Amino acid sequence: MRKYLFIILFITLALKVTAESGDDFVKKMMKARGVENYNKIKTWKIVGRMQSMGVELPFTYYYRIPYYYRLEASYNKQKAIQTYNGREGWLYSSEKNKTEKLPEELIEQLKEQAKALQGPLIDYKEKGINVELKGKAKLDGKEVIKLRLSTKDKQEAEMFVDPKTYQVIRTVAKAKQQGKEIEITMNYKNYKTIKGVVVPHLIETKAGNMVNNLFFDKVEGGLEIKDSMFKKPGK
Repeated sequence: MRKYLFIILFITLALKVTAESGDDFVKKMMKARGVENYNKIKTWKIVGRMQSMGVELPFTYYYRIPYYYRLEASYNKQKAIQTYNGREGWLYSSEKNKTEKLPEELIEQLKEQAKALQGPLIDYKEKGINVELKGKAKLDGKEVIKLRLSTKDKQEAEMFVDPKTYQVIRTVAKAKQQGKEIEITMNYKNYKTIKGVVVPHLIETKAGNMVNNLFFDKVEGGLEIKDSMFKKPGK
Protein backbone atom coordinates (compact mmCIF):
# COMPACT_ATOMS: atom_id res chain seq x y z
CA MET A 1 0.00 0.00 0.00
CA ARG A 2 2.82 2.39 0.89
CA LYS A 3 4.38 1.65 -2.49
CA TYR A 4 1.23 2.79 -4.32
CA LEU A 5 0.88 5.87 -2.11
CA PHE A 6 4.47 6.78 -2.99
CA ILE A 7 3.74 6.38 -6.71
CA ILE A 8 0.60 8.54 -6.44
CA LEU A 9 2.54 11.20 -4.53
CA PHE A 10 5.33 11.12 -7.12
CA ILE A 11 2.86 11.50 -10.01
CA THR A 12 1.10 14.37 -8.22
CA LEU A 13 4.37 16.23 -7.70
CA ALA A 14 5.41 15.57 -11.30
CA LEU A 15 2.12 16.96 -12.60
CA LYS A 16 2.53 20.02 -10.39
CA VAL A 17 5.98 20.72 -11.82
CA THR A 18 4.81 20.08 -15.38
CA ALA A 19 1.78 22.34 -14.92
CA GLU A 20 3.94 25.32 -14.01
CA SER A 21 4.28 27.56 -17.05
CA GLY A 22 7.28 29.47 -18.29
CA ASP A 23 5.51 32.68 -17.32
CA ASP A 24 5.02 31.43 -13.74
CA PHE A 25 8.67 30.49 -13.46
CA VAL A 26 9.84 33.83 -14.85
CA LYS A 27 7.79 35.61 -12.16
CA LYS A 28 9.79 33.73 -9.53
CA MET A 29 13.02 34.67 -11.29
CA MET A 30 12.07 38.33 -11.46
CA LYS A 31 11.15 38.39 -7.77
CA ALA A 32 14.51 36.81 -6.88
CA ARG A 33 16.29 39.26 -9.18
CA GLY A 34 14.65 42.23 -7.43
CA VAL A 35 12.77 43.52 -10.48
CA GLU A 36 10.57 45.82 -8.38
CA ASN A 37 13.69 47.61 -7.18
CA TYR A 38 15.18 47.57 -10.68
CA ASN A 39 12.13 49.36 -12.08
CA LYS A 40 12.62 52.17 -9.56
CA ILE A 41 16.26 52.74 -10.55
CA LYS A 42 16.63 54.84 -13.69
CA THR A 43 20.43 55.09 -13.92
CA TRP A 44 23.39 52.72 -13.59
CA LYS A 45 27.16 53.06 -13.64
CA ILE A 46 29.52 50.11 -14.02
CA VAL A 47 33.30 50.22 -13.73
CA GLY A 48 34.94 47.06 -14.96
CA ARG A 49 37.35 45.21 -17.23
CA MET A 50 37.06 43.05 -20.33
CA GLN A 51 39.66 40.34 -20.82
CA SER A 52 40.08 38.82 -24.28
CA MET A 53 42.99 37.13 -26.04
CA GLY A 54 45.41 38.13 -23.31
CA VAL A 55 44.41 41.79 -23.43
CA GLU A 56 42.60 43.64 -20.65
CA LEU A 57 40.45 46.68 -21.44
CA PRO A 58 39.26 48.85 -18.52
CA PHE A 59 35.86 50.44 -19.13
CA THR A 60 33.21 52.63 -17.54
CA TYR A 61 29.60 52.15 -18.61
CA TYR A 62 26.72 54.60 -18.01
CA TYR A 63 23.12 53.66 -18.67
CA ARG A 64 19.91 55.61 -18.24
CA ILE A 65 16.48 54.14 -18.94
CA PRO A 66 15.20 53.68 -21.59
CA TYR A 67 18.14 53.69 -24.04
CA TYR A 68 20.70 56.31 -23.06
CA TYR A 69 24.17 54.82 -23.09
CA ARG A 70 27.83 55.80 -22.73
CA LEU A 71 30.84 53.51 -22.84
CA GLU A 72 34.37 54.72 -22.12
CA ALA A 73 37.24 52.32 -22.75
CA SER A 74 41.01 52.65 -22.79
CA TYR A 75 43.91 50.60 -24.12
CA ASN A 76 47.60 51.28 -24.61
CA LYS A 77 47.17 54.98 -23.64
CA GLN A 78 44.39 55.37 -26.22
CA LYS A 79 40.78 56.19 -25.40
CA ALA A 80 37.47 55.40 -27.08
CA ILE A 81 34.04 56.76 -26.18
CA GLN A 82 30.77 55.45 -27.58
CA THR A 83 27.50 57.22 -26.85
CA TYR A 84 23.84 56.87 -27.74
CA ASN A 85 21.09 59.34 -26.81
CA GLY A 86 18.06 57.34 -27.89
CA ARG A 87 18.20 58.69 -31.45
CA GLU A 88 21.81 58.98 -32.63
CA GLY A 89 25.07 57.27 -31.78
CA TRP A 90 28.73 58.32 -32.05
CA LEU A 91 32.20 56.89 -31.58
CA TYR A 92 35.19 59.01 -30.56
CA SER A 93 38.72 57.64 -31.00
CA SER A 94 41.73 59.44 -29.51
CA GLU A 95 43.95 57.48 -31.89
CA LYS A 96 42.16 58.99 -34.90
CA ASN A 97 41.47 62.22 -32.96
CA LYS A 98 37.96 62.45 -34.39
CA THR A 99 34.33 61.59 -33.71
CA GLU A 100 32.29 59.60 -36.21
CA LYS A 101 28.55 59.17 -36.39
CA LEU A 102 27.56 55.55 -36.18
CA PRO A 103 25.69 54.09 -39.19
CA GLU A 104 21.98 53.37 -38.93
CA GLU A 105 22.48 49.60 -38.98
CA LEU A 106 24.30 49.82 -35.65
CA ILE A 107 21.56 51.78 -33.89
CA GLU A 108 19.46 48.72 -33.05
CA GLN A 109 22.56 46.99 -31.71
CA LEU A 110 23.21 50.01 -29.49
CA LYS A 111 19.68 49.81 -28.15
CA GLU A 112 20.26 46.19 -27.23
CA GLN A 113 23.58 47.11 -25.60
CA ALA A 114 21.83 49.82 -23.61
CA LYS A 115 19.42 47.16 -22.30
CA ALA A 116 22.19 44.67 -21.51
CA LEU A 117 21.91 45.20 -17.77
CA GLN A 118 18.25 44.15 -17.92
CA GLY A 119 18.79 40.73 -19.39
CA PRO A 120 16.25 39.23 -21.80
CA LEU A 121 13.53 38.43 -19.25
CA ILE A 122 12.69 41.88 -17.88
CA ASP A 123 9.64 42.98 -19.92
CA TYR A 124 10.17 39.90 -22.08
CA LYS A 125 6.61 39.88 -23.44
CA GLU A 126 6.97 43.47 -24.65
CA LYS A 127 10.20 42.37 -26.34
CA GLY A 128 8.29 39.62 -28.17
CA ILE A 129 10.02 36.76 -26.34
CA ASN A 130 8.19 33.51 -25.59
CA VAL A 131 9.42 31.44 -22.62
CA GLU A 132 8.92 27.68 -22.43
CA LEU A 133 9.68 25.77 -19.24
CA LYS A 134 11.53 22.57 -20.19
CA GLY A 135 11.98 21.22 -16.67
CA LYS A 136 14.99 19.79 -14.87
CA ALA A 137 18.34 19.26 -16.59
CA LYS A 138 21.98 18.57 -15.72
CA LEU A 139 24.63 21.25 -16.19
CA ASP A 140 28.24 20.55 -15.25
CA GLY A 141 26.99 17.74 -13.00
CA LYS A 142 24.49 19.94 -11.15
CA GLU A 143 20.70 19.99 -11.35
CA VAL A 144 19.28 23.10 -13.01
CA ILE A 145 16.04 24.31 -14.57
CA LYS A 146 16.05 24.69 -18.33
CA LEU A 147 14.09 27.34 -20.24
CA ARG A 148 13.75 27.83 -23.98
CA LEU A 149 13.41 31.38 -25.26
CA SER A 150 12.13 32.14 -28.74
CA THR A 151 11.15 35.20 -30.76
CA LYS A 152 8.76 35.80 -33.64
CA ASP A 153 11.67 35.93 -36.09
CA LYS A 154 12.60 32.37 -35.01
CA GLN A 155 15.63 33.21 -32.89
CA GLU A 156 16.05 30.72 -30.05
CA ALA A 157 18.15 30.41 -26.91
CA GLU A 158 18.42 28.04 -23.97
CA MET A 159 18.65 29.38 -20.43
CA PHE A 160 19.79 27.41 -17.40
CA VAL A 161 18.67 28.59 -13.97
CA ASP A 162 19.73 27.73 -10.42
CA PRO A 163 16.65 26.04 -8.82
CA LYS A 164 17.53 27.44 -5.39
CA THR A 165 18.38 31.07 -6.15
CA TYR A 166 16.41 31.45 -9.43
CA GLN A 167 19.41 33.24 -10.93
CA VAL A 168 20.62 32.56 -14.48
CA ILE A 169 23.71 30.35 -14.66
CA ARG A 170 24.13 30.04 -18.43
CA THR A 171 22.58 30.98 -21.75
CA VAL A 172 23.29 29.27 -25.08
CA ALA A 173 22.29 30.71 -28.44
CA LYS A 174 23.33 30.62 -32.08
CA ALA A 175 24.29 33.55 -34.31
CA LYS A 176 25.69 34.26 -37.75
CA GLN A 177 29.32 35.38 -38.01
CA GLN A 178 30.87 35.98 -41.40
CA GLY A 179 28.22 33.79 -42.99
CA LYS A 180 28.76 30.90 -40.58
CA GLU A 181 26.58 29.82 -37.67
CA ILE A 182 28.36 29.87 -34.32
CA GLU A 183 27.27 28.99 -30.81
CA ILE A 184 27.41 31.69 -28.14
CA THR A 185 27.63 30.53 -24.53
CA MET A 186 27.44 33.01 -21.65
CA ASN A 187 28.09 32.05 -18.02
CA TYR A 188 26.89 34.35 -15.22
CA LYS A 189 28.78 34.27 -11.93
CA ASN A 190 29.58 36.13 -8.71
CA TYR A 191 26.12 37.58 -8.08
CA LYS A 192 25.88 40.53 -5.70
CA THR A 193 22.95 42.65 -4.54
CA ILE A 194 23.10 46.32 -5.52
CA LYS A 195 20.26 48.60 -4.38
CA GLY A 196 18.05 45.54 -3.95
CA VAL A 197 18.86 44.22 -7.44
CA VAL A 198 20.86 41.00 -7.91
CA VAL A 199 23.58 41.59 -10.53
CA PRO A 200 26.23 39.18 -11.89
CA HIS A 201 29.74 40.61 -11.52
CA LEU A 202 31.41 38.17 -13.91
CA ILE A 203 30.13 37.22 -17.37
CA GLU A 204 32.13 34.66 -19.33
CA THR A 205 31.39 34.56 -23.05
CA LYS A 206 32.47 32.01 -25.64
CA ALA A 207 31.52 32.78 -29.24
CA GLY A 208 32.99 30.23 -31.61
CA ASN A 209 36.73 30.25 -30.88
CA MET A 210 36.59 33.65 -29.17
CA VAL A 211 36.52 33.78 -25.36
CA ASN A 212 36.23 36.89 -23.20
CA ASN A 213 35.52 37.67 -19.57
CA LEU A 214 33.63 40.72 -18.39
CA PHE A 215 34.35 41.78 -14.80
CA PHE A 216 32.14 44.31 -13.00
CA ASP A 217 34.42 45.75 -10.32
CA LYS A 218 31.97 48.39 -9.12
CA VAL A 219 28.24 48.70 -9.83
CA GLU A 220 26.22 51.75 -8.72
CA GLY A 221 22.53 52.50 -9.20
CA GLY A 222 20.40 55.61 -8.84
CA LEU A 223 23.14 58.14 -9.64
CA GLU A 224 22.51 61.50 -11.29
CA ILE A 225 23.72 61.27 -14.89
CA LYS A 226 23.33 64.45 -16.92
CA ASP A 227 22.11 64.58 -20.54
CA SER A 228 25.52 65.87 -21.61
CA MET A 229 27.03 62.45 -20.88
CA PHE A 230 25.13 60.98 -23.84
CA LYS A 231 25.86 63.72 -26.37
CA LYS A 232 28.38 63.62 -29.18
CA PRO A 233 31.72 62.89 -27.51
CA GLY A 234 35.01 64.69 -28.12
CA LYS A 235 38.39 65.07 -26.49
